[in-house]
Amino acid sequence: MDYKHLVVEREGPVAVLTVSRPEALNALNSRVLEELAHFVDAAAADKGLRVVILTGAGPKAFIAGADIGEMAGLTPVQNRHFAGLGAGMLRKMETMDAVWIAAINGYAFGGGLETAMACDIRYMADTGKPTIGLTEVSLGIMPAFGGTQRLPRLVGPGKARDHLHRRAD
Repeated sequence: MDYKHLVVEREGPVAVLTVSRPEALNALNSRVLEELAHFVDAAAADKGLRVVILTGAGPKAFIAGADIGEMAGLTPVQNRHFAGLGAGMLRKMETMDAVWIAAINGYAFGGGLETAMACDIRYMADTGKPTIGLTEVSLGIMPAFGGTQRLPRLVGPGKARDHLHRRAD
């Protein structure tokens, strides 16, 4: 598959995977999700791959979440497919043998934070302002890629409730 929105750099057992859609703050649209799912499938089958470092292109965002403009035009069936593609891809990421490291270099909202939470290790740049959150809950939308299950496992149920009820600034 030719990647339009992913840049893959490989050196031996280590791959650096960059989501490259900086004009949209690396937001996840259908094409990006399909490309990520393809990469994850290939990575799971690659026994020589030991580490994947995932980051975002540009200085502002890791993955700023789902592409709300695209999602607004999806039918319920298309939306279910979108959510299932993202959830399945993240489930495969977190269960494969290779270690995933999220190099969070900026905004990681919604699906971006869910993607980072599916990684084994998260390293976040110090930007001096809040840059992460499951902000879709403030719109009355549930995190679609499994964030409500991953967050309590990572930070505990009390902190997870606090984060899910906090509004983005």
